[in-house]
Amino acid sequence: MPFHRITLGQFQCYALEDNSRIVDIRNEITQVSAKELLAAMKESGYDDFHVKIGFNNLLVKTPEFLILIDAGTGNDHLVDSLAEAGYAPEDIDYLVITHSDFDHIGGMDHFTKAKIVFPKSAYDLWTTAISRAKMIASFQEVFLKFLAPDFVAKGVEYREHYGAVKLPSLLSRIILVKEEEVFLPGMKMFATPGHRPDHFAVEITSDENTLLHIADGWRHKIQMLRREWYSIYDSYPEQMAESIGLVLKRAEEKEAMLFGAHFEWPGFQEWRG
Repeated sequence: MPFHRITLGQFQCYALEDNSRIVDIRNEITQVSAKELLAAMKESGYDDFHVKIGFNNLLVKTPEFLILIDAGTGNDHLVDSLAEAGYAPEDIDYLVITHSDFDHIGGMDHFTKAKIVFPKSAYDLWTTAISRAKMIASFQEVFLKFLAPDFVAKGVEYREHYGAVKLPSLLSRIILVKEEEVFLPGMKMFATPGHRPDHFAVEITSDENTLLHIADGWRHKIQMLRREWYSIYDSYPEQMAESIGLVLKRAEEKEAMLFGAHFEWPGFQEWRG
């Protein structure tokens, strides 16, 4: 599996590929006409409805630490990409979790020596019985409209396992952080709800160079032009449109590069106002 490296000030940032696939955008953004969708695709540089969806993870090497943002699906692909970049799972000092979808938490068991960074508000949602039940009910309500029951069941299984069982047992390794709190030099998280209620982005800064890891803040480039458009995988479209606006404003103010978990490989995108 490949990796791709860029320099951000004193940091080295590696995109690690966990997976990828070609999709027909018409099957994901279903609330608009094919004509409108094609026009937006062409405006964003595509020739047709087909786009490659990445499953990208970000590894950040600072002068002091090796930090992995999200844990992948749990298959061996991410570990293989990590090895290609010259590292092993036990080398990871910190594992930062942006939200609770299985393609972001499924590989947590690979990184047994890492401290685990969670936004406190997201941790509370996962581990409080009433909040967790509401999250699962919301997940089922949205996804059963579009996706196979076994996909929904898998998502529910991960939430139950990690929320009710796994996270409390990992408490000695977990670091809970507040929104906008600098939890490591040059790194903080900020809430971007919409895709999920517990969704966070990560701001990474070194020598006044900034990268915004938006996780699943949006899935396709066309959503930067049409913020009100959402994919079948997004739970709260109105919140998501607002969060996209907040991220783009921050990117403009800081002239930040963007990194998306589902952008086309390698997931980096230059900010262009």
